[in-house]
Amino acid sequence: MRIEMRIRLYKIYPKPVTNHIYEHLFVTTMWRYFDSKGLINGIDYSYTATAFHGGLICLDLDLYSLDAQNLVPQISKLNVSTDKNSLISAITEVCAENEQRFSGNQSDLDALENDIAVLNSITWDDIENTEVITMKNIKLHKNGDLSLKDMASSSFSNALMSVSVASDFIKHNKSLVPLIKIIQGLLVRRLGYEVIPETLGWYAYDFTTDQAASYVHLHARKTAEVDASVAMRACKKYLKTYITDEYVSDLQSKLSKINADTYFNLDHYGLYEDHNIIFGQKYLQSTDVLSSIDTVLENIVVKVSYRGKKIEESLSSRLITK
Repeated sequence: MRIEMRIRLYKIYPKPVTNHIYEHLFVTTMWRYFDSKGLINGIDYSYTATAFHGGLICLDLDLYSLDAQNLVPQISKLNVSTDKNSLISAITEVCAENEQRFSGNQSDLDALENDIAVLNSITWDDIENTEVITMKNIKLHKNGDLSLKDMASSSFSNALMSVSVASDFIKHNKSLVPLIKIIQGLLVRRLGYEVIPETLGWYAYDFTTDQAASYVHLHARKTAEVDASVAMRACKKYLKTYITDEYVSDLQSKLSKINADTYFNLDHYGLYEDHNIIFGQKYLQSTDVLSSIDTVLENIVVKVSYRGKKIEESLSSRLITK
C-alpha cells in the first residue's frame, strides 16, 4: 500500500506512567473515531503509538486514503474519555503489558483524571517541524505520577485469538486465498489489537499467521472475570455492529483501489510458500474476487483461547446485519 501521507505527532508531559495510560486511551479514541467515519485500519490508515520513559508521547499515523487525510485536523483535536471505566480499562491494559498491578484508590483515579484532562488540553506538535527533542531536558515529576507495582509473571497468562477458515474451503477456493488472507488480517488486527484490549484490558504483543489462520497473542492477568467467553462476547458485539452490507460494499471499493504489492497486512513470501500463489493489483480489481467477500466472511471462524478454555464462533450470515 503506497503511503499517501504520514504525520508524526508528539506531546510532552512529565509523568511517564500517566503518559502511557493516555497513549492507550488516545489510540482507542482514534480508532473509534475512524470507525464512525467508515474508515478501515489497514486500508485507510495505520498507526504506531509510543509513550517513552522520558516524558514523551509519539504518534506515527500513515494515511492511505483521501477520506483519512481529510480527518487530520480532527485527529489532533480528539479528547480522550476520562470516565472511570475507560481509565480502569487503560490501566489494566498497561499493567498487562508491563506485568504490573494497580493498587490505588479513588483519590488516585481522581488525580489521574485531572492529569488526563491536562493532556487533553496539550496540543499535539508535529515532529517534522521540530529540530530535536532532548528528553534529558524534560524535568520529570518524582511524585504525583500513578504508581504501578511489579508482579510475578505467574500472575499473568497468555491468551490467543484467531481468525480462520476451514481447510476444505481453502482447498476448493484456491483463487480466493489472497482475499481470505487480507480479510483475516483486517479482522484479527481489529479484534485482537483494539476491540479485546479496550474491552478487557488485555495487551496484544504479537501477530502471526499460518496457512489457515491469522493470530494475535495476548497477555492478561489471571482473574475470574476475564475469560474467553467475555472476550468472545466483545468480538461478537463488534462483528454484529460493523460487519454489515455497507461494510462489504465499502471493502469492495477500497480493495479495488489499493496497491496490492505493498499491502502492509499481507506476507507475500509466506503466501507463496504456503499456497504457491502470487497476486498483483489486477487481482483486487477483479469483479469475481470482489463479489466473493460475502462468501469469505460467511466462512470465517473467530476463536479465543484463555487458560485452557476455547470459544469459537462462525461469522455466518446470521452475524451480518442485512
